[in-house]
Amino acid sequence: MLALWRDGEIALPLPFVIAQVCAPLAALVFLARAIGDFKYVGWSQRVRDSRFARLDDVFYAPLCLMLAICFAVLSIA
Repeated sequence: MLALWRDGEIALPLPFVIAQVCAPLAALVFLARAIGDFKYVGWSQRVRDSRFARLDDVFYAPLCLMLAICFAVLSIA
């Protein structure tokens, strides 16, 4: 919803400056999630012997990186 609002596809009854500020913040949050907390999530995780850790390496961390890139591009445009 934030991406659609920032792109101008939908209108919300809030000041547009909120979308302009929140889009780069979302990019940073998703990038931090992709990098991880150095123990359980992200590419920097140390616990790698669980099902979640394997799925995180294959699906979740790359998805968060892709979302971070998309929000960063949306913030610049």
